[in-house]
Amino acid sequence: MVCIENSEAKKSASLTFAVSGEGVQTLSLNLTIFEASLALLRANYLLIFAGAGFSADSGLETYECMPELYRDFCKPFSLLQEEDAFQKYWLESAKTYANALPHEGYHILDRWCAGLASSPSQDTTQKNNSSSPFWVYTSNVDGHFRRFNSLRQCLCEIHGYCNEFRCSSAMGLEKGIERQGSIWMIWNAKAMANMTAKCADEINGAVLLNKSDTGSENSSFFPGKPLQCVHCGLPMRPNVLMFHDTDDNVLRSIRRQCERYQAWEQLIEDDVVLNGKNLVILELGCGLNVPAARQESEEVLRDCINRIACRNSKNGNNEPTAEVTLIRVNPKDARIDNTIQGLSIYDTSLSALRQINHCMKSMKETLIYL
Repeated sequence: MVCIENSEAKKSASLTFAVSGEGVQTLSLNLTIFEASLALLRANYLLIFAGAGFSADSGLETYECMPELYRDFCKPFSLLQEEDAFQKYWLESAKTYANALPHEGYHILDRWCAGLASSPSQDTTQKNNSSSPFWVYTSNVDGHFRRFNSLRQCLCEIHGYCNEFRCSSAMGLEKGIERQGSIWMIWNAKAMANMTAKCADEINGAVLLNKSDTGSENSSFFPGKPLQCVHCGLPMRPNVLMFHDTDDNVLRSIRRQCERYQAWEQLIEDDVVLNGKNLVILELGCGLNVPAARQESEEVLRDCINRIACRNSKNGNNEPTAEVTLIRVNPKDARIDNTIQGLSIYDTSLSALRQINHCMKSMKETLIYL
């Protein structure tokens, strides 16, 4: 095998491979794509972070392109002021998400995760959901990861799920204490008089809106009257974390997902640090406008690197060598801070995943990564 590197800048660096066998196969690819593919092929664990840029490849709007109505109705307070308009906006949003098809990138991730879970390198104790070799952490509320059985089981939606509607009876409370203001006082009096224990039930207190519920593509899903809780008659709201949101009916389900993620993250971090396993942190379309997912990916990276360095300083270099790789994919904001190491891919998520997937297949066929 002959390897020729062509590079004027890291961002556009490329490699050309000539692989001999019965004939000669030439493989030309971007250097960063090659490095990302190599890290993924060697990974024992895969942590996926997905932001609005990932959904954009399905034709959905990113935060910076959202209409003004989004900012108006992404506040619980607006349900009190404009109940019909609030519900119409969110029901139409649910319809848009339900009708949109997950792009090919979801299917690529699903195949990677399935392959990682069935890999012979996975310990028997790892083959259950609590110690899955992969997890998805997303700020998106479209619920598209839920359409894939493997990904649905290992999913943390930090801002909730738009196509699930919940009773709004707890919206005027913050940690059990009534929120201040005359409008909240009126709302809480009404809520207290009508709410039941079933309103907070995560299963019986929720309404799921799937594609079959949204009517034809061009029809309006707004039913002409508010969607009401069957237990108390109060209007329902999307299971989405909004600005200044204190609704425990929403926070409870998000908190439960976050707790499962945190337990998994601690488990695999220990395995990476103590047993020299390889972790890839794959960040897709996580921008700077809603930086929560981006910040979490960097925190995981720093924690792993610092713990590995601390362990090596105490025990010397005789410890198993772990590799922790951050791959940041973003067409505009892929830069990685100088204080941490990683791979920056300036491209859309779908385009980058296609290139990496193609490269991984070629590398497997030619055994380049061994």
